[in-house]
Amino acid sequence: MCKFKIMENSKLIYKYRTWNNSFHKEAFIHNQIYFASPKELNDPFDFRIFVDYKKLDTPSKVEKYVEGLIRDGLSTLIKNKINPNERKQQLINLIMFDRDRMQDEFDNHSNIWTENRFGVVSFSKRWDSILMWSHYSENHKGFCIGYNKEKLTESKLYGSAGMVDYKNEYPSIDPLQSENLQDIISQSHTKAIDWGYEEEYRLTKLWDKSNPSVKDRITTLPKDFIEEVILGLLISKSHQSRIITIAKQKNIKVFRVVKKRHEFILDRVEL
Repeated sequence: MCKFKIMENSKLIYKYRTWNNSFHKEAFIHNQIYFASPKELNDPFDFRIFVDYKKLDTPSKVEKYVEGLIRDGLSTLIKNKINPNERKQQLINLIMFDRDRMQDEFDNHSNIWTENRFGVVSFSKRWDSILMWSHYSENHKGFCIGYNKEKLTESKLYGSAGMVDYKNEYPSIDPLQSENLQDIISQSHTKAIDWGYEEEYRLTKLWDKSNPSVKDRITTLPKDFIEEVILGLLISKSHQSRIITIAKQKNIKVFRVVKKRHEFILDRVEL
């Protein structure tokens, strides 16, 4: 599997969690991360950036693209007793005269394939986002885990790693260049500019088999990958006490979020 990195900076990356969620507890207690299917993500465009058939704007480009499809699927065509030449002409006609239908069919197929094969785990460069504490950490009642980014990215636990690129415009990917590394990165690491406040750093994984189980999607990290835990501004005393106890056992630094006086800024103090 292709392994690449996009951008590296800052020592730690963060995951916002809530103690009332059993999976989130496991993330801290047993050092687990979960590679979610794209269908579990909260952004309907995430991982759904597919090739753009409008890029096939000449008959020669259409024919070249279809020839590639036929070549890649030749064994399946033969197995199903489908004439390759007839299928080639059928696809050419579909792209030339009913491009929208072809695009819809391709997008639907690609979406199903992506949901059934890919996994992604999202982190952030920030621990101090007011919005993310609200959205992902039970309205500041949860906690935030700080991971050593270098150890994560140097491990062999993923397929790709890097910062998400936030754009105003939807990327347009040429079907004839869809295997280009930069286009692969665009499909898995591009989101709308609206999400830019998250400053997301993500790991992705691709399975050879379809529909990996929940167990398959869980990866247990070495103990030293977690370096700190940050308690939310409104965390309950019972949750705080439990997390501190576990952190001490694991020799992990503990911080508590506080409000910076007279500013809309979150600060923290070490406990």
